[in-house]
Amino acid sequence: MKNKSLFSVLIAAWFSLAVAGFAFAVDKGPATIILKAGRKGDVTFLHHQHQEHIKCSVCHHSKGPDGKQVPYKEGQKIEKCATCHNKGMANRRLNSTMKAFHKNCKTCHRKNKKGPTRCNGCHKKK
Repeated sequence: MKNKSLFSVLIAAWFSLAVAGFAFAVDKGPATIILKAGRKGDVTFLHHQHQEHIKCSVCHHSKGPDGKQVPYKEGQKIEKCATCHNKGMANRRLNSTMKAFHKNCKTCHRKNKKGPTRCNGCHKKK
């Protein structure tokens, strides 16, 4: 009887630790993100698929007090890209989300010879 009780306690403790581990896991965002792109057609971004192959910091970062890019750190709040990538941004090559996405995505897709690099590869008209 004591062995069964000890076993039950051990199983309960293990289960509690497992549940706690899942509860404290960092939110990795949605599996799929729809990027609205107007007349060009929306882009269905497979966020979870990209997470399997690249680090969060490849796409995510923030802005320091001097206005320069600060690398992403685990657990950092993810802001909307348009918070910085907008007409107010000094860097004209990245002053819209479209420009930032195109630079980041196309560069990576070409470098790795994987993923679309032409408009209709990402943009799907309804």
